[in-house]
Amino acid sequence: CYGPAMGTGGCGHFSCHGPAVGTGGCDHFSCHGPAMGTGGCGHFSCHGPAVGTGGCDHFSCHGPAMGTGGCGHFSCHGPAMGTGGCGHFSCHGPAVGTGGCDHFSCHGPAMGTGGCDHFSCHGPAMGTGGCDHFSCHGPAMGTGGCEHFSCHGPAMGTGGCGHFSC
Repeated sequence: CYGPAMGTGGCGHFSCHGPAVGTGGCDHFSCHGPAMGTGGCGHFSCHGPAVGTGGCDHFSCHGPAMGTGGCGHFSCHGPAMGTGGCGHFSCHGPAVGTGGCDHFSCHGPAMGTGGCDHFSCHGPAMGTGGCDHFSCHGPAMGTGGCEHFSCHGPAMGTGGCGHFSC
């Protein structure tokens, strides 16, 4: 949300930027500013002092939290990869193809083997049922493979982008 809705409860979720940060309006998803480390960025993408204090337990964590259980979900980069710390969402590295990247964005051998069934898939998985949700790019667009979240291309306006960013 961008504009007057910020700080009025209209931006309680997803990405908020501005005065809503730290007032409860940015409790979830991407928070940037004073809310970091105060419980306001407990979920999704946190950057800063909240990392490693429990404020970045989910989604994208960068820093000391990696490999300590603080990056158990979503995007993990570093030693946590391949140790169970990157079981979900975007994993890059040895975890790919070992069950560590079953969901969300997978890059590598996991693609097309069931490892990229959800969220963003790039490669042979596209158009085979591996990209049914979230961001799909390529032949899957317009075939039912991009029905949700971000779609770019011919799928736009054909029912393929019914949700989120089109």
